[in-house]
Amino acid sequence: MRLRKDQRSSEDALKNLVIIFNNQNGKTLSVPLSSVANVYIDRGPGAIRRKDLNRVITVTANAADGFNANAVLDSVKAKLTSYQLPQGHSISFTGQSQEQEDASNFLGKAFGIAILLIFLILVIQFNSVSQPFIIMSAVIISLVGVFIGLLAFKMPFGIVMTGIGVISLAGVVVNNNIVLIDYMNLLKQRDMSLKEIAKYAGIRRFRPVTLTAVTTILGLIPLSFGFGFDIYTGSFVFGGESAEFWKSMGIAVIFGLGFATFLTLILVPVFFMVWEELGGALKATFSFRSNKGDIEKKQDGGNDPKTPYIYKD
Repeated sequence: MRLRKDQRSSEDALKNLVIIFNNQNGKTLSVPLSSVANVYIDRGPGAIRRKDLNRVITVTANAADGFNANAVLDSVKAKLTSYQLPQGHSISFTGQSQEQEDASNFLGKAFGIAILLIFLILVIQFNSVSQPFIIMSAVIISLVGVFIGLLAFKMPFGIVMTGIGVISLAGVVVNNNIVLIDYMNLLKQRDMSLKEIAKYAGIRRFRPVTLTAVTTILGLIPLSFGFGFDIYTGSFVFGGESAEFWKSMGIAVIFGLGFATFLTLILVPVFFMVWEELGGALKATFSFRSNKGDIEKKQDGGNDPKTPYIYKD
């Protein structure tokens, strides 16, 4: 409710405001406001905001240039830990902080589901569990390249854009490793030694794996660093407005893919050799034990009561 403008223009008009009420006998009476209340001028809220029927006060701020918003927020939280709030009051951090937390939870679930689906598809494709583990290990280790790139450019790990870059990086790394592992399985069917398989597969698949990485990296450099061509002015542009938005994702994919290419061509063949040698050693061990047990059973067969005996007079 709000009074008319002429009734709230002066303090006297507010004091003479008539209040109508019914007494205990049901009789209608009217008294001025000044007889039941003290009227004085003071400060009050310009607006009352509510959320879920609760009154809220919103305090907003922007991080100054050269400061990280998450670091500033952590500092504010540390300062407020010793602040005693009145009873019934609470502090909650929303806005960008809450959006980053929601995005982190979503991207974490998305990354986990993507890794699981990729692993299941690889198991079906290779009809094996060990080889998908070799491929997925390259995906996990390729994250080292992501952190190297972020440290080199002194950039924080952005939850949204860097997370999207990591998920897209996993797809490219898996593709390169599938090409290499599939060719190594083909060479294995030709009865080549493991050393020759690793060496020959790395040489023959060097060009397709490297070209995939180089073309992806070259395609992301203009997006990450803001290199472009203005068709209206016919001139090259450096440092576009959207460069900072895409930079964290581009850096993650560029350095992660470059590091993963090294893993694909060197470490993955080594992992393949070690796993095959380990698997061959285990098969030989179990096969030796099985043959040894069969020999012992044959040697004990003469004492078997079911074995026929020949009696001579």
